[in-house]
Amino acid sequence: MLLSVSLTSIGIIGYLSWNRSRAALTATLFEHLTSLRTSKGHHIEAYFEDVSNQLHLFSEDREIISSMVEFNKGFKRLNRQHVSEEIKDAVQEFYENEYFPRLTENLSGEPTYESYHPDTQAAEYLQYHYIVTNEHPIGEKDLLFDAEDGSDYSEFHRRHHPFFEDVIKKSGYEDLFLINHKTGDIVYSTHKEVDFGTNIDTGPYRRSSLAEVVEKVRDNPEKGAIQIADFKIYRPSFGKPAVFLAAPIYNGPHFIGIIAVELALEKLDRVISDEGDWEGDGLGKTGEVYLVGPDFLMRSDSRFVVETSKHLHHSEETEHSQHSEIEKHAENSENSEDSDESEAAASREDSQESENSENAEKTENSETPKRYRDYLMGGHHNSEQTLNLIENLGTTVLLQKVDTEAVREAFEGNEGIQTLKGYRGIEVLSSYAPLDIHLEGMELAIVAEMELDEVYRPIYNLQTYLLISTVLLILFITAIAIAIATRFVKPIETLIEAVDRVKDGDFDTEVKMDTEDEFSTLTTEFNKMIDSIRNQRTLVQQKDRENDALLLNILPNSIATRLRKGEAEIADYLPQVAVLVAEVKGFNSGASQAKEVAKTVKILNEIVQAFDEAADRLDVEKIKTLGEHYIAACGATKPHLDREKRIADFAVEMTQILRKINVEKDLSLTVKISIHTGTAIAAILGRKRFTYDVWGEAIDIAVSLNEYANPDTILATQDAYERLKDLYAFETGQVLSFKDKEALQTWVLKNDTNTNQFLTDLAKQNSPKQEPQTILPPTMRSNGNSDEGRNSANKTPTSQAVSSSITESSTSPLHKSEERSPQNPRDMVQIAFDNPKLKRQEKSSESKKLWTKITDPFKRSQNSDRS
Repeated sequence: MLLSVSLTSIGIIGYLSWNRSRAALTATLFEHLTSLRTSKGHHIEAYFEDVSNQLHLFSEDREIISSMVEFNKGFKRLNRQHVSEEIKDAVQEFYENEYFPRLTENLSGEPTYESYHPDTQAAEYLQYHYIVTNEHPIGEKDLLFDAEDGSDYSEFHRRHHPFFEDVIKKSGYEDLFLINHKTGDIVYSTHKEVDFGTNIDTGPYRRSSLAEVVEKVRDNPEKGAIQIADFKIYRPSFGKPAVFLAAPIYNGPHFIGIIAVELALEKLDRVISDEGDWEGDGLGKTGEVYLVGPDFLMRSDSRFVVETSKHLHHSEETEHSQHSEIEKHAENSENSEDSDESEAAASREDSQESENSENAEKTENSETPKRYRDYLMGGHHNSEQTLNLIENLGTTVLLQKVDTEAVREAFEGNEGIQTLKGYRGIEVLSSYAPLDIHLEGMELAIVAEMELDEVYRPIYNLQTYLLISTVLLILFITAIAIAIATRFVKPIETLIEAVDRVKDGDFDTEVKMDTEDEFSTLTTEFNKMIDSIRNQRTLVQQKDRENDALLLNILPNSIATRLRKGEAEIADYLPQVAVLVAEVKGFNSGASQAKEVAKTVKILNEIVQAFDEAADRLDVEKIKTLGEHYIAACGATKPHLDREKRIADFAVEMTQILRKINVEKDLSLTVKISIHTGTAIAAILGRKRFTYDVWGEAIDIAVSLNEYANPDTILATQDAYERLKDLYAFETGQVLSFKDKEALQTWVLKNDTNTNQFLTDLAKQNSPKQEPQTILPPTMRSNGNSDEGRNSANKTPTSQAVSSSITESSTSPLHKSEERSPQNPRDMVQIAFDNPKLKRQEKSSESKKLWTKITDPFKRSQNSDRS
């Protein structure tokens, strides 16, 4: 209790201290972000206002008015001048070999010259002289002042271009344009990109933001009116985003043209980031300020892409300087003929160090874009194509989606600060507000953010300090408490360990306790409980085994397995199953005394058990027994391709089993068997007292057929006969008609029933205790009532010869004693095959046919067994 009170007091004091410190620091940071966002917002508004004022002054400047007049004149003259095919081909080659490859690095698709070619003769001429043949690289084409082609336009350009070049550098614009407001021709461009000379109304850039701002000036040509077009991808700048401002140029009262400027995004970013000094502004390692448009796309660069670009630029410069130093060192080594070997070795060592440094820089450079990708992928708004564009263009303007609650609130005219998930998917502290830019068509929101982890880092440090202090105090108090409580806790731990061992299945666990207190009493009761659980568990296991055995006696093994696995409803459609129905006849059905009934049941049990054992050997499933009836099937629970053969073998073996029991018990029991193959349904029926039953057409036909079978015969249907005719001999049976069924052709299987009787008689004849007798084979016996007449009629010389040969064989080793005489009829036939006298008799022309009739069914059966 004392320990609980102490720990609770420490926790409450620590939490209150931490919570108060967190609230105070959060309020301070909120105020700082709001102040920073307000300051940056005023700078952006002032920047756009300054650009508007400058453009207004430029539109009234005499130099620009004069330039507009002369460039219009020179451009018009060039437009009437024929352009040679050589110039056209050169311009097309420049587009395809220099402009298009750089454009496709940033934009998807395959550009064609037909979509981008200059649409006027003057445009082709000017692009040829000021871009195509300009020796300066792309991005520095403005360094050419005079094309020296002798045209009036080039003379005007030589005079006025230095002025515009100076304006661009001092004002920080990306480009400056003079546009004929009537024709839409761009008659002058400072930086000489591929928009130079094109027509803004009909040319390839008629849908650009430059065309949009020109159209706005045409719609409102009032002197001093400044128009602006929002950020948009600009293809002449290789897909970089661009924003344009434009104003009308008046020469006195006459509207003579339009001046337009493209703002440099780098300058806008410098205003936002204070020349990239985010930490100096109090934004730490993760804070930034950025602009967002109404389409929720950035209008300024993300801090992280700027820092990544600076890092890569610095790495490239370092790599370049290292290569230069290595080359210079190698050159000096080659030119120095008097250098000794030590200097050469030092040179190689320096080169190796430079190479190692270069590899390290490359490794760091390769990781930097990946880190930035990880930053941006957290926002869940950027596709792989967008990330590639951000990396290629080095900007997030019009590429980075910022659809956050802060931006939505800002465009609804609200300002405030809240904690939310930023565009990188990271929790940030965000301060937001709309900007008041007095230019129609420009709507911006400004957001200042910092990651919560960095915002609350001082709080986390305080939290760590409080946590460590609390833990140390808790450890001290706990150590004292443990020393006191150990003697009370140890017995409980011993019992817990014992419970765990029992839980893991160790029921032989026994706990010993040396103390004489309440724990000793508890231990004694625990041991009694474990002993009781152990006895109950043994009993349950025994019952489980008995239940499994009982279940296997009731159900086939596969069905029992399915039932144990929890299958609730077991019902199967059997498209093909072989069915056997047998009925044992000859029991005294009128027995009334208990002794006679018990004897009958005992014999019937022996017969059924023998049938079951034979069924197991042949993999035949017993379906049920109904008194003297025995129903079995093959293919019900386990598929067999030879199901009909197994059923037939089982039927034959049933007759052998019954014959053996007749001999042993001195009985005269008979069995009649029916076989059919067809469709059936198998299922478990009942809930508490369930049975596994098979029913359907195949069962119905087999049961009905059994009523027409003769004793000691195996009666098969046409379907069964078709599958067994190559394995067994059959006789044609009756054509039977059943209710609601077509006439059914039956067949009698001529295998073991009659032939085994013949072989049994043959064994008795050859026994030394009996006189030799003439035994006719089954094929020569009569199936009618007058057996004597038929036997006398069949006593032919052939039969006498067979009888004689059989009699002679009685002295052979085949039947030396009753104990060695084979019980299996097939074994007796095999011995008969091996008897030399019988073989010689088989060669006799008169008895050959008779011998074939006797042995052929058994040969076919033997071949079937081998296969």
